[in-house]
Amino acid sequence: MDSAIESSADLPVVDTRMSCGHVEKLCFEADLLGALGQAVVATDVYGRIVYWNSAAETLFGWSSSDTVGKNVVEFFDTALLERNPEVLKRIRAGKPWTGEVTVRRHDGQFLATILANRPVFDGKKKLCGVVGVFTDVSNLKWMQEVMEEAVKAVTELNEKLRVVESLTRHDIRNKLSAINGRVYLLKKQLVNNPDFVGQVKEIESASSQILRILEFEQVYVQVGSEELTEVDVGKYVDEAVTLFSSLKRVEAINSCHGLRVIADSLLRQLFYNLIDNTLKYGEKVSQIRIYFEETKNHLKLIYEDNGVGIPEEMKELLFTEGYGRGTGYGLYLIKRICEAYGWSIQETGKRGLGAKFVMTAQKKGKKDKLNNRIVSSNE
Repeated sequence: MDSAIESSADLPVVDTRMSCGHVEKLCFEADLLGALGQAVVATDVYGRIVYWNSAAETLFGWSSSDTVGKNVVEFFDTALLERNPEVLKRIRAGKPWTGEVTVRRHDGQFLATILANRPVFDGKKKLCGVVGVFTDVSNLKWMQEVMEEAVKAVTELNEKLRVVESLTRHDIRNKLSAINGRVYLLKKQLVNNPDFVGQVKEIESASSQILRILEFEQVYVQVGSEELTEVDVGKYVDEAVTLFSSLKRVEAINSCHGLRVIADSLLRQLFYNLIDNTLKYGEKVSQIRIYFEETKNHLKLIYEDNGVGIPEEMKELLFTEGYGRGTGYGLYLIKRICEAYGWSIQETGKRGLGAKFVMTAQKKGKKDKLNNRIVSSNE
C-alpha cells in the first residue's frame, strides 16, 4: 500500500494491461486479510487501487466503486513520505512496513490508524503489488491523551499534597514538642498532687500517640513507592536492632545473614516494628530470634520472641487497621509491607510461650528470578 507518494506525477505510467493473474492474486491475499474484519486496501506496483473491502468503505467513507482503478494518493494524506522518505523505498523494494498513519476520510475528518503493508509477489517472485491493513486507533489515541493529562494532573496534585503533608507534619511535631515541654514543667510542679499528675500523664500519652501516628503516616506513604530489588535480610535485621538505644537486656539472634529476598528499604521498618512490639508488650522477654525455613516451593521468614505471647481472642483482628493496645497501626503497617512484597503473614505463637510471626513467600525457579518474590540463600 503505497500511501507515501507525494503526487501522482511521481508515478510511472500505468500499464493498463496489467496481468489479470496479478490482480487476482492481490485480491485473494486481500480477501484473506479482510476476513479478519479490518479495513484492507490493495494496490498494484504503481499505487493503483485494485481492492477496497467493505470495512474500508465504512472506515474511510469512500465506496469501492469510487476508489478501484484510481491512484491511492487521491484518497490518503501523503505527509507520511515527508516524515519518513525511507518508507516508500522499503515498500518498492518488496519489504513489509508497519507504522502509524493519519488518514483523511471522505468527510474531511482525520483518523489515526496503524497501517501494516505487506508485499505480494507473483510466481516468479517479482513484486506485483502491496496489501495494506488499516486499524483505527483514534479512540486509543484519544484515551492515551486523556490518560496522559490525568497522570499529569495526579502528579501535580501528589506533589502539592507531598509539600503540604511535609509542612503539616513538621508544624505538628513542633507544636507537640512545645506541649511536651509544658507537660514536663507541670509534672515537676505538681509532683505532690497525684490527681493532677495523672491527668498530665494522660496528656503526655496522647502526645506520644500523635507522634507515633505521624511516624506511621510517614512510612505508610512509602509502601509500594520503591522499586523492589534483591536485599540482604540479615543486614536489615541488624540495622533495625541498632535503631534501639537499648534492648532492655533482650538478646537478638539474627540467623538471616546471606538470605536475599526481593524487597526494599521498608524491610528494615518491618523488623523495627516487630521488635518495638516485643519490647512494649512482651513483658518478660529475654530473647528475640529471626530465622528462616525452606521447603521446595516456599520460604518462611520467622520472627519470634519468648515473651507472654498474644491472646487467642486478639489474633483474628491482629493486623486490622486501628486495632491493638497502642495506635493500632504497627502490625497493620507490617501487613501492608508484606503485601507489597507478595508475602503472607500469620501470628502462630502460643500464649505464655511468646509471639511468632511467620512471613511466607512462594519460591520460583532460577529462570524466573527477575519475578521472584523471595530468593533463598541456597539457590
